[in-house]
Amino acid sequence: MNHTKILLTAAVSLLLPALGMGQTQTYRDGQGRFVGTATTTPGGSTVYRDNHGRMTGTATTSGNVTTMRDSRGRIEGTKTVQGNQVIYRDGSGRVTGTATVQGNVTTYRDSQGRISGTTTENGTGTTTLRDAQGRIRGTKQ
Repeated sequence: MNHTKILLTAAVSLLLPALGMGQTQTYRDGQGRFVGTATTTPGGSTVYRDNHGRMTGTATTSGNVTTMRDSRGRIEGTKTVQGNQVIYRDGSGRVTGTATVQGNVTTYRDSQGRISGTTTENGTGTTTLRDAQGRIRGTKQ
């Protein structure tokens, strides 16, 4: 899995608690092209769709753990939130990264502790996703 996909997955899963019931979020790449959506269902799960409307996965939260599944229902990984710290694990339970939330900025690190990117919420409903070099990789509205 490349760093952009890991970072986007991490960003999306970190932002899940902010999504309201029945609300759809739109995701765009660094050039502003539409890449997909995340819609929270009435039951509280989030359904992800690509730019063609195909379901690519789901996320369901129970307590402080969010489980991400692929389009076939297989567990892809989990996110565990403890205060302002987040731990990401793959489907086998191995730690793949962490995140630290400080105000409106979240810093993501890979399993070796290296910064892999950040997200910044701007107060107008837009979150900007940046890679480790600070380049914009996408947005969420």
